[in-house]
Amino acid sequence: MSDSLSHAIANFDGADFTALEAAVADHFPSADDLAGLVVLVQVGDLRAQLAAAWALGRLVARGLPLLPAERRALLRCLDEDRAWQVKERLCLAVRYLRTPPDVALTAAASLERLAAHDHRNVRLAALDGLAALAERFPQLQEWSDRAVERALDDTAPSVRAKARVLLRG
Repeated sequence: MSDSLSHAIANFDGADFTALEAAVADHFPSADDLAGLVVLVQVGDLRAQLAAAWALGRLVARGLPLLPAERRALLRCLDEDRAWQVKERLCLAVRYLRTPPDVALTAAASLERLAAHDHRNVRLAALDGLAALAERFPQLQEWSDRAVERALDDTAPSVRAKARVLLRG
């Protein structure tokens, strides 16, 4: 992993993403960098997981592809016991993943489960992720619609509002 990205992750305080933003903006990652970020999401401490998930989301949003093994590992992380902040960032990263249809189906199943997560931010990110997948893979629209329908009855006003926005398209 690049020195600037490694340094930014090592010094991440859990709240201020400024140094991470600069490290990601100034950096074109190698395949090893992306693999290293996935490993940090899997086995790092909470701060490292959050920083790595955030960086992965930014890099994937820029169009950088993950190898199939890395995609599978990332999707497994969605279903594992992780802090809500990490799950939220992973949901946001998944919305930009370049995936074949079978992997998108796996992602949709994970996101649909997370749309019922205990934490409101995870539910919001999961709804966004499902909607983004359904745009790219119309066969997943039913998954997104089910999650949106359930979200209309959510206890959190922000989740209900997001569901109404997604219904309007």
